[in-house]
Amino acid sequence: MFLDNKYTRIYYQIVNRAQSRTLDGYTEKHHIIPKSLGGSNKKENLVELTAREHFICHWLLVKMCTDAHRVKMVYALRCMKRSGETHDRYNNQFTARVYEWYRIEHAKNHSIAMSGRELSTEQKLKISKAHTGKKGHPISAETKEKLRLANTGRVPTLETRQKLSDSQKGKKITGTHLDNLRAAAKNKPPVKDETRVKLREAFYKNDAINSPESIEKRRAKRIGHEVTDETRNKIRATLKDTYRKKGFKVKDDLPKKEPYVRKGKKKSEETKAKMRKPRSLEARENMRIASIKREALKKQNGYTVSEDTRNKLKERFTCPHCGKSSNKAMLSRFHNDNCKLKVLQNNS
Repeated sequence: MFLDNKYTRIYYQIVNRAQSRTLDGYTEKHHIIPKSLGGSNKKENLVELTAREHFICHWLLVKMCTDAHRVKMVYALRCMKRSGETHDRYNNQFTARVYEWYRIEHAKNHSIAMSGRELSTEQKLKISKAHTGKKGHPISAETKEKLRLANTGRVPTLETRQKLSDSQKGKKITGTHLDNLRAAAKNKPPVKDETRVKLREAFYKNDAINSPESIEKRRAKRIGHEVTDETRNKIRATLKDTYRKKGFKVKDDLPKKEPYVRKGKKKSEETKAKMRKPRSLEARENMRIASIKREALKKQNGYTVSEDTRNKLKERFTCPHCGKSSNKAMLSRFHNDNCKLKVLQNNS
């Protein structure tokens, strides 16, 4: 367990001398074989030492051990500088040489012990509760400006972005957190127009393809450009493949539905009476207001119907079975293949 060197010999000289004497005044109990190395609390493993002897013995134990045992003894030596109401440790100051050695050794061992360590949920909650309500040192305006200048123009690498993304995945925002975010957003001052321009320029600096100027140029080139049926079919096929890969259902893959036919469905007298009943004045007024709002919204958004589209909507078609004429939408729904006369003829 212990190395065979001069520090081990000095250590046992102090222990053996202490076992054969009686001290008056302040003393401290010391485990000859430290508990962290397998020692017990039995009388044979305990010895009474002065505070100075106790400190020296722990310093010697560091030099007597290697590897994991040495790490434990460095932590034990650090505890020798603690003091409190119930104990009075060795209060002399570290010399510069001892302090330098101790700090280097402790930093190295602590780094090895903490690297790759994952905290449990319980430990995280304890740390969170311990820091709840505590406020750090306020940051001065000068420090904030230095931080801003240091981060200006910095572009995070793809690796950094991926790490940030992975760290946020699966996190759930609590109701309290949401309330805090909403309160912060309400109290946040509005963004200045100058700042918006700077943000827009910074956003499109490394993305020239999607800049407003590039989009406008591409739009101008497409004006008057006719797309062939072959190109449309290629675009349609590409989009369908993309939707299939994402797990969406494509119309071509769905089973074909039978045409909707109203097979002589009879209405009750009550339903007929409801259908004959004219709309109330209030309902008519609501419909008129809704129509005015729709027209105003269309004008506001620049929505206009071309003359060609108007002519197509006015175009009338005639059912070959019953002879009734209507627009294309109504005719395809209630006439042609879905016409009642055709169904009756087929049944007869």
